[in-house]
Amino acid sequence: MSTIKPPKRINLPKFQGVYYRESSKKRHLGKPDKCFDICYRDLKGKLTWEKIGWTSEGYTAAMASQIRSERIRSMRHGEELPKDKPDEVTLGDVWTKYDEWLEKGKNEAATDRSYYKKHIKPIFSSKYISAIKVLDLEQFKTKLLNQGLAPATVKHILVLIRQLVNKAILWGMWKGENPIKKVKLPKLNNKRERFLNYTEAHILLQEIEKVSVQLRNMALLSLHTGMRAGEIFALKWSHINLENNLVHIADPKSGRSRKAFMTNTIKEMFKNMTTGNPDDYIFPSKKGKLIKAASRAFERAITRLGNSCEFWKEEFTGNLLPEQLRKIIENNYQNLPILDCNDSLKWLNLLLQFPGFYDHVHMKYPKYKFNTDIKNLVAKTKEYRSINIQKLESDKLANIQKLNRMLLESIYSEETPVLKSRFNKGVTDPRQKITFHTLRHTFASWLAIQGTHILTIKELLGHQTLAMTERYSHLIPEQKVQALAGIEAIFVQNE
Repeated sequence: MSTIKPPKRINLPKFQGVYYRESSKKRHLGKPDKCFDICYRDLKGKLTWEKIGWTSEGYTAAMASQIRSERIRSMRHGEELPKDKPDEVTLGDVWTKYDEWLEKGKNEAATDRSYYKKHIKPIFSSKYISAIKVLDLEQFKTKLLNQGLAPATVKHILVLIRQLVNKAILWGMWKGENPIKKVKLPKLNNKRERFLNYTEAHILLQEIEKVSVQLRNMALLSLHTGMRAGEIFALKWSHINLENNLVHIADPKSGRSRKAFMTNTIKEMFKNMTTGNPDDYIFPSKKGKLIKAASRAFERAITRLGNSCEFWKEEFTGNLLPEQLRKIIENNYQNLPILDCNDSLKWLNLLLQFPGFYDHVHMKYPKYKFNTDIKNLVAKTKEYRSINIQKLESDKLANIQKLNRMLLESIYSEETPVLKSRFNKGVTDPRQKITFHTLRHTFASWLAIQGTHILTIKELLGHQTLAMTERYSHLIPEQKVQALAGIEAIFVQNE
């Protein structure tokens, strides 16, 4: 039986005592991968060989020569050479253990797994940690940014690498300095600026409630307490103290538990809910488990509202006026409530609050057809705009009527024909987009506008530092102006 000979060591004349072997299987950059070895004699004259590493791991002949010089210098100065060289560990090796730890040790397991699988694994999983250099990480960061990833996402990915190396050190898997310490993380400017006014909040809650009462209750809780989505998802019935109007937040983002104070609205909301066992989640998933992320229903509700507002603005600023729509409704629907109101727009808004009107409108025209006919009806309405509505033929008038039945479903009380708010319609800046986190930001903004002290806002939000809360300080100037006006008034009285 023939035996396979090991690769021959080739001397590098430029670097004394440095050799390389070419792999018959491994390739790097289209060429056979090279493994660098060094040799030197100890103080007794015994020849010692030591493997340094492969080119694919980032090693070079110059690095091997430097390591050889350090070995010889250590011997000459009486320093003992390490007898047992610790095993090298790859980032992939660390991830295997880290992935197990995620199940018990961290809330954002799904996000970490996604970032590792998609971005980190293809580049670094097979690399020894000792071979990961600052330049590698800087190039990796640039590549991610050039791919169009948000700076916040890139920062999260780099922080995950930092966490992996830190855990490797903590768990005794590797010794050394974390290479990411010298990498400059992307600067973020993601402070959310948009917050809801009271009317927008009311409209949003109404829209969400049509789809999910639980989602509406979670949104209401965030608006009234400033709780984060994750804090709301983790709430259990044992955390609710109705007697003292308190909500215990056990696992906040800051790591320090705190109390949230119930408003009367929130207290009534909890009273009207079916109380579960102390360890039951108040807002469970469909399977009764912890919710991991805000429902897509929230995002879809925002989209519907943006489209509705735009549609209402477009159609009612043309020749099809509220007075004309009122006339169509009065002529076509019997048994409408008697509403003593001369203003046709207010009359329409009052009509929308009539409990039986929704079913009454849909009696002859199924709800599902509204969505399928919308584009056609909008086009026809614009086409008929210049014609006197009283002279329209019956089929064209029917199209107008159908369109406006659908339009009614897009209108809410307290709105006006020319809406300023379009929710996320046409908004491209992420800081201006409404998300579930906007509800917490809205809570803090409302407090600031009312003149609440910045330290009180900090405590209610559970911020670790005042700097995190200072973003709301610009909303308080009006209160400062009023305070100065009060001083001036007292001064004038005493002149």
